Amino acid sequence: MTSVAVCLVLGGSVLHAVWNTVVKQAPSGGTLFVWVYSTFSVTLLLPVVLFGAARGSTIDAVVVKAGVVSALLHTAYAITLQRAYTRADMNVVYPVARGMGPVLVVVFAAVALRQHLTIVEMAGVAVILGGAIVVASRRSGDRDLVTVEARRSLAGPVRGLLVGATIAGYTLWDDHAMKDLGVDALPYYTCTAVVQCVVLTVLCWRRRREAVVVVRHSWRPALLVAVLVPASYVAVLFALTMAPVALVAPLRSTSIVFGSIAGWLLLGEPAGRRRLLGAVVVVLGVGLLVVPSG
Repeated sequence: MTSVAVCLVLGGSVLHAVWNTVVKQAPSGGTLFVWVYSTFSVTLLLPVVLFGAARGSTIDAVVVKAGVVSALLHTAYAITLQRAYTRADMNVVYPVARGMGPVLVVVFAAVALRQHLTIVEMAGVAVILGGAIVVASRRSGDRDLVTVEARRSLAGPVRGLLVGATIAGYTLWDDHAMKDLGVDALPYYTCTAVVQCVVLTVLCWRRRREAVVVVRHSWRPALLVAVLVPASYVAVLFALTMAPVALVAPLRSTSIVFGSIAGWLLLGEPAGRRRLLGAVVVVLGVGLLVVPSG
């Protein structure tokens, strides 16, 4: 796995953890907030589209078809994530989702796509996932890590698993689109964002008056998410052109560490010795992934 791909994925992981923290803090949550920041994101993409058109970049039928599928998967992800955050703590949903996503991808890649990993790479995957489990774990006495409500129910872990399944779905489709269909990252994401905005508009149109209230109270976090979501996503798309999805997906789970740090500094959640240990384990796993195979 090249150093450029590693930097792209790690950068995307940092941005991903930040925008998830913003989403969790947003005063107006739910599907309407997703619609608002998706609309902002499409608006901000207009200069990118014009720049790409000037350089001869086009959106053909293949890009459109791939973008439609991607949009549906990402819409399911965004709505599932937003609803999970309105019903459970981030420090439950986020680790489970980001940990289960790559596990499902690796299983699918090994079984269906027949992507072969070296022993060192497999060890790196195992170490990263092990570190993710350490970061997500807690002792029964750690009452400061989760709320009483989340601790008494399976709502957080179950919703985290659902989010993880959508992450695995769009990750595998992105890999197929970038490598098998040969689509360019920017036109592909542009089409995905536009179609996703259209789908959300159809779903939320009857609640447009409520959306005005969301814009009034949450336009700043929505604008920030609108910038960070495409930045983190496009970085990973470019990484997928340089490395196998079975390596990219587990490396993305480093966002669990960055998410823990963001929760600690921005949400006031304690880091704890276990989370620091988990961060070190994940970093060791990243080191194994970047070891030259030759």
